[in-house]
Amino acid sequence: MKNIAVLGSTGSIGTQTLEVVRRNPELFHISVLAANSRDELFEQQIREFEPELAVLADEAAYLRLKSRYSGKTQLAGGRQAFIDAAAFDGVDTVVTSMMGFAGLEPTMKALDAKKNIALANKETLVVAGEIVTRRAKEQGVKILPVDSEHCAFFQCLQGPVPAVLSVASSGQTSWAPPKNRYWHIQPGTWGRRLLWTLPAWSTRGWKSLRPSGSMTSVMTRFRLWYIRRVLCIPWCSSVMGQ
Repeated sequence: MKNIAVLGSTGSIGTQTLEVVRRNPELFHISVLAANSRDELFEQQIREFEPELAVLADEAAYLRLKSRYSGKTQLAGGRQAFIDAAAFDGVDTVVTSMMGFAGLEPTMKALDAKKNIALANKETLVVAGEIVTRRAKEQGVKILPVDSEHCAFFQCLQGPVPAVLSVASSGQTSWAPPKNRYWHIQPGTWGRRLLWTLPAWSTRGWKSLRPSGSMTSVMTRFRLWYIRRVLCIPWCSSVMGQ
């Protein structure tokens, strides 16, 4: 049985990770749960999975949780406690599913403690890929992609492939432009059509395909050197469903 720490347990990837554990209790045990501020959902997760340690990075949320919870799980709060949770004794694999640059410090902490990393936080490799992969090699641990484009690349490249297709989605949308109008879409258009809200900066790079370029950078950090060529195309969910 593998002992798992889930950093970012109340987010999309975190909750999906817990669903996998829920379906396979003979294979996985949740030793650590860590999240930012959603204390009510977090409390439900603690009561269900009964980890040894549970951490909320937001101290106000931690105090709310502490005032309600009286179970056997050890509680901690604050940013440093969140980082330290990545090195908790007995954990085999740390799932890093928090958002953005905030994932770098916990990932490095886990690597220093010789933990395998199940990486959903791709920004960690975008901003410090060389440092992270070198540390993993020094410590003799694995970094496994578990979400988004880098996971798809990893799975595709387990066998010989002539090309890799990198999609510039910038999220899920219910809208499809006329097929002959793709290259006339202005930066930010996708952001106004998404099923959830993204800031303008996240779609400004769409026409230059910088998001997909960053994924190519991520994959080189995994030493997948046999990518021969990467094709970048515009995409939206309704078009792919046709």
